[in-house]
Amino acid sequence: MKLIYGVCYRSVWFGTLAVYYIMLALMRFLLLHHVNKVGFGTEILSELKQYRLCGVILMLMNIALAGVVILVVRKNEGFEYAGYLIYVMAMYAFLEKTEDGEFSAQADAAAEDAE
Repeated sequence: MKLIYGVCYRSVWFGTLAVYYIMLALMRFLLLHHVNKVGFGTEILSELKQYRLCGVILMLMNIALAGVVILVVRKNEGFEYAGYLIYVMAMYAFLEKTEDGEFSAQADAAAEDAE
């Protein structure tokens, strides 16, 4: 969604956030693929390599986001949203966080049931 907004509105910010979320999804995929293939705790060295790769990806993502922030500060510009886009993005962010919270609460309840 953010990638589409980044292209439509020619927004470096949305484009960067889209790449950020794509890279987070890539890390999740790599870790889940590893867990489904090998399992937890069976090959510690392999797990450490996966964690190191994710750490490198996180550092690269932080560098990219820092670069965007520096660009924004140097240009002395804020973010401008066309029309009602600011309200749509706020609603999206709120709903996204609400869904994360519901998932987290369900996971906590499942963990308590398992104990």
